[in-house]
Amino acid sequence: MDKIRGAPLGIIIAGGVVTIGTFLLMIGGFDKILQIAISMQVRLVNNSNTWNQWKVIPIPVYLKIRVFNITNPEEIEFGIKPKLVEMGPYVYRESIYKVDITEDEEKDTIRYRQIRNYFFEKEMSKGGENDVVTMINIPYVGVAKLAHGFTDVEFLLNTLDDMISSKGEKLTRREKVRDLLFDGFSVQTFVDLANDPLVQNAGEVHLPEKILDGKMGILEGKNGSDEGWMEVRSGKLDTVDFGRVVSYNGFKKFKVWKGDDCNRIKGTDGIIFQPFLNTELRMEALVPDLCRSIYFDYTETVFYDGIPAYRFRQPRSMYQSQLTNPDNACFCPVNETCSLEGFIPVAPCLEGAPLFISQPHFLFVDKEIRDLVEGLNPDPEIHWGYMDLNPTTGVALEAKHRVQFNMEVRNWPAMPTFSNVTTCIIPIMWVEEGATLVGPNKMLLKLLALSMSGWVFGQWVGLFLGIIVLPGIAFLIVIMRKKANEVKLIMKSPSSTKREAKTIG
Repeated sequence: MDKIRGAPLGIIIAGGVVTIGTFLLMIGGFDKILQIAISMQVRLVNNSNTWNQWKVIPIPVYLKIRVFNITNPEEIEFGIKPKLVEMGPYVYRESIYKVDITEDEEKDTIRYRQIRNYFFEKEMSKGGENDVVTMINIPYVGVAKLAHGFTDVEFLLNTLDDMISSKGEKLTRREKVRDLLFDGFSVQTFVDLANDPLVQNAGEVHLPEKILDGKMGILEGKNGSDEGWMEVRSGKLDTVDFGRVVSYNGFKKFKVWKGDDCNRIKGTDGIIFQPFLNTELRMEALVPDLCRSIYFDYTETVFYDGIPAYRFRQPRSMYQSQLTNPDNACFCPVNETCSLEGFIPVAPCLEGAPLFISQPHFLFVDKEIRDLVEGLNPDPEIHWGYMDLNPTTGVALEAKHRVQFNMEVRNWPAMPTFSNVTTCIIPIMWVEEGATLVGPNKMLLKLLALSMSGWVFGQWVGLFLGIIVLPGIAFLIVIMRKKANEVKLIMKSPSSTKREAKTIG
């Protein structure tokens, strides 16, 4: 009986505990517990699960390359606009892993080299590596650009052009896809030219080191080689620093661009990112091949099987001219004004080669520039890259990095090969490097998303139990007890006793 009498008080106390506990979790307790739990995982600790997956990338990564075939090579020498047909994709599966890993506990840093291997996936490709493509003659255009920076004497420029063209070189060339990408095509003509006594007497000529062996390829030497020495933060002291690059090849900044801010190394290696994201964050990643860091801004929230992700894209501001965006002025080559909208010059990083990167198919490029070539069809859904990061963990659910490589061809009257050319920028190829999270890692994120959505529902259930249901039960017990007491009083009254006696008699 005493237990029953104490029941309402116990239920009310329980309701209060549930209400207060739920309220405390709602105002930050649950988030704090979750943050601590994730922080313990999102850091590079030797032999941990995070470490092992960082050391050897466990998910499939694919490089898809599409090249532009020039269908009217003879006409462009006479000022006709280039007509382009896209070939591919030529798909390569990437194997990415880290070697020579050393830790510095005092600095909270990890130093390593990252290796990439490429394997051609014939079944996923449209065409084979032996396909032949007609493209702009990259070394010829590069030498012409170099020569004009060296001298403006027409006789010397004309003689140089005659020397090159007499060797069979033209404004365009035909090469196999494999040679264009990995194996390299012959540029021995230009190596011999640089060593010619006539050229040497005119002045010292420095060719890019990468072509001194007589071969040139866009990705030559990249298959199975490392990307240089990276030094990154482990994230043990602060999750914001998880994977942040501290130095590259021992330097904290490049010595390529005109300003310190453009030379500064920022962000991660582009594979891992900090947890606990918000929509105001600008995500940054180092790209050694471009001698700079690039950045991504939030655009929208998307979902993968119920898992939330923030979509980040490269903003148009990164490709704006220095006239539109003064922050880009220091990326412009010395003594030049970069007025083209939609392009990033990379000549200083590539030893002077007049190359520009852009979004594929000249997406977001001024129409008057795009109209100087035929065959481009920009579409944001196809050509605008993105990376979708889970905001709680920073894990990428899907990423598609897309970029196009282009070469500027100018009208140079002193060189017969270029004297009738219309100045324009001609696309060479565009690439997409992509990966999608699959397997156990995706399942873990799905469980996390379910638990978080369950908590949102559960917190209101907790309040409902604590404020309404449990006190309501206690109230009903009190009412029922009161009714029971009233019945007992009636049973014990004198009139009730007399009625019972009469009935017996």
